[in-house]
Amino acid sequence: MNKDFYISIFGDRYDREAVLFPASVTILLIVFALGNILHGYLEHIDVLDSKVHMTIFAVLILIITKIMMWIIRTLSKNSIERLTYGKEKSNFPTISMLLPSSSILSNEYKNRILLKAQKDFEIDLNTSISNQEDETKVRKVIAEVTNLIRKKVSRLERTETYLIKNIRYGRCRNMIGGSTIAILIQLAITIYSAIKGYSLFCPIISITISCMLNLYMFYIYKQAGIEYAKELFENYLICKNNE
Repeated sequence: MNKDFYISIFGDRYDREAVLFPASVTILLIVFALGNILHGYLEHIDVLDSKVHMTIFAVLILIITKIMMWIIRTLSKNSIERLTYGKEKSNFPTISMLLPSSSILSNEYKNRILLKAQKDFEIDLNTSISNQEDETKVRKVIAEVTNLIRKKVSRLERTETYLIKNIRYGRCRNMIGGSTIAILIQLAITIYSAIKGYSLFCPIISITISCMLNLYMFYIYKQAGIEYAKELFENYLICKNNE
């Protein structure tokens, strides 16, 4: 398969590892839950009896995967992040870590970031923070600057570690969204299977796996966000002021 075509379908490395992978896992978990239902259905249909059927089947899988990628990305960014970091995402690590009250970064390191931001964007963040007594307004000011920092870093040649940490955060977030979707669909499949008299083995096992996956991803999600934020600031500090 042509590399450019592959990228046009599945996106760049971030899309493949942080979005495509969670979407594929979600689809597999749902298909596993449908095991007994699909088995009874496919007994009457020879899906792979010709190249035409195989092509149709492959295109259908591709379409479902692309739709699932879009659903997971949208749900995760608009729901999971807001559930974790607030409606305006004002508790995101890239914001919280620059607060004077935060001890994740040393004061000296934070000052280096703020001074560089002042030179790059002509925003005196130190003064803005010290003049604001309302933490909500302080977080808003920091959010505006960190958005500029993220855009600047994204335009430059980032380190491999930054890409890995960014992918890890996105994958955790999207796995939470994907496993949540899987659980809801699996519950519906379980109810349907119980009504129709199908075995509940596959639905129950798949729900158990999805729940365990969901809990584990929630457990490591916030730490992944902190690690991404640290790497973002590190990449920003090594950027030259004129870049």
